[in-house]
Amino acid sequence: MPRTKECLKENARPQGWPPPAGQDDGKQAEFLNSVKKMAIKNVEAKRMHENKKASGT
Repeated sequence: MPRTKECLKENARPQGWPPPAGQDDGKQAEFLNSVKKMAIKNVEAKRMHENKKASGT
């Protein structure tokens, strides 16, 4: 049976994600928050690095 793009997309997702509606228990919000925090940390680290380069230290 040939694999369709749709099938490959489904397999690429972690098992049980996204959670079925009504069984979320705030896990998704928690997950999104942690992703957001990591992104902010990365941006801040990059900015500090740029500032260090600019000041020549």
